[in-house]
Amino acid sequence: MVSLLKRAAMSWTGIVLAIGWIWIFSQGAVSAKIHGFVIPVVSILSVESITPIDLEGQLAVRISGSAVKLRECDFNGLTWSIDGEKTRGTVRAFFRDAPQGRPEGLQHWSAIIVGVTEERLSLTRAEVHHTCNGLPVNSLFFEGTK
Repeated sequence: MVSLLKRAAMSWTGIVLAIGWIWIFSQGAVSAKIHGFVIPVVSILSVESITPIDLEGQLAVRISGSAVKLRECDFNGLTWSIDGEKTRGTVRAFFRDAPQGRPEGLQHWSAIIVGVTEERLSLTRAEVHHTCNGLPVNSLFFEGTK
């Protein structure tokens, strides 16, 4: 009887430790990307127009388009990156549209500002960062054609 109780206690301890281990590592960037790939928050942006603009003396583009918000999560930010032969890193990007809580369903943006030229936009990709039920989720939002 005592050995049975010891085994049961060890099993529950192992389960609690395993859940804790999973929870700790579920907060990282890799798990956020996996979570966003398997269950994204938004679909990839369907671009409707790209307009060259001047952004504080630098060439940039204003993108209009739509995407489907697939589930309700808290928005944390946007990361736009470039991966060209000579340039690699993040690019200044932001939503110029008025901030608003967006419900699930089709969403439209009329002014996504990205700090690259129209020719280099094809070398870029964007991820939107959300928190869903306490877990980080990075969903692919835009991918250039390269």
